[in-house]
Amino acid sequence: MQAIYGDDSLDPGQMESNGRPVHLDRLWTNVQNDMPCSEEAPLGSGEIRLLVGSEMDGKGWHDLLGSSKSNVQGQPGPSGRGFAGGPKFAEEVKEFMSGMAGNVFNTRRELLLADSPSAMPVGAAADGSKRGN
Repeated sequence: MQAIYGDDSLDPGQMESNGRPVHLDRLWTNVQNDMPCSEEAPLGSGEIRLLVGSEMDGKGWHDLLGSSKSNVQGQPGPSGRGFAGGPKFAEEVKEFMSGMAGNVFNTRRELLLADSPSAMPVGAAADGSKRGN
């Protein structure tokens, strides 16, 4: 006998503490601590949004979830992989990453830094002097 669980077909006994397949906050913190990438330039909020969008529109992501642009219901794809809750999970990931991009934007704004780390700080002129003084 096979049981179907809820609208996402995910077994609650296999979920993380928040009742979802992955506890995204905990995963984010774990990745930051295990792979700090301190020698790489940080991403700005726009760069985060672009990367997330392009990765989630890619074939690998759709294969993982068993969905395609024509198969928005998340039924297993031709390979048989994926799960019925794929589109819901994808939306949760997009929302989470959008929130992370927003946090980056707000933090950089509060610190008077340009959103893109390669850009100049807010209020700085090309010669290093402050604008508007």
